[in-house]
Formats: sequence, structure tokens, C-alpha cells
Amino acid sequence: AALTARVVAEAGVTPLAPGRPGVEFTERTDGTRRWLFVVNHTDDAVAVPVEGHELLADAAFTGHVPARGVAVVRR
Repeated sequence: AALTARVVAEAGVTPLAPGRPGVEFTERTDGTRRWLFVVNHTDDAVAVPVEGHELLADAAFTGHVPARGVAVVRR
């Protein structure tokens, strides 16, 4: 754990949304556009401080991912 923490710190890696156990964040880019994938593995809805267009609902992202839900946000 100590080695991983050191390598992550030295690489300058920062979490997309710190302090969210049970919520998985992955960001992808094609060099121009960015997409944020949020998978909520918990039994509670979560607030995500991100703006963009939610592709699964084809609507502006409200910032909330329901319990056991998924959001794909074009940023």
C-alpha cells in the first residue's frame, strides 16, 4: 500500500472524485472529447459534481446517479 501511494503521488495521479467508496469513476478521451463513466455500486444515490450531457438519458446531467445506477457523461 505504501509503495502504491508513493508511485501514485510521484506520477501526479489525482482522483476524479475523492472520498466516494463504492462509486467507480473512469474517464476516457479521444484527444478532443471526454466522457466520464460513473458506476454507483452502493444502495444510495450519489451526487457527482460534474457538468455535461448524460448520454444514456440523452439529457443534461443532473449531477445525481441513482443507487446501483450508471451515468455516462460527455464533458
